[in-house]
Formats: sequence, structure tokens, C-alpha cells
Amino acid sequence: MGGVVDKTDGVYFCIKSRDSVFLWVNRNFARLVGSTQDALIGTRDSRAANVAHDQTVMKSGVPLLNFP
Repeated sequence: MGGVVDKTDGVYFCIKSRDSVFLWVNRNFARLVGSTQDALIGTRDSRAANVAHDQTVMKSGVPLLNFP
């Protein structure tokens, strides 16, 4: 999955399941949350605000892009 998305400067990217489990994250995203890709993938996001955003995305079908 990595490729360009994993090497692009300034891009923070993650893919989660409907249960907010990280299926894939790029290196920038992992660093942003103080972790590694291997440590995050397969774990459930425990941050309440992020899980709320996940629920909003699933209801609307619109991804969060350029999120501050």
C-alpha cells in the first residue's frame, strides 16, 4: 500500500475499519500520533474525538480531507 503515499511529505493518511481499527497508516501519520506504523496497524483508535469523526464520515460517506 505504501509507495507514494508513504513517502509524500506533509501527507498524513490512515485507513480504518468501521470499528475504528487502523488497517493502514503512512509513516507521517504514525509519527504525528507518536507511534510507528507497525504499532498502530491492527489497533483500535482510542481517541474519542477521532472515533466521532469516523462515525461522521461513515454516516455522510464524505472523507475527511485537509483536516487540521
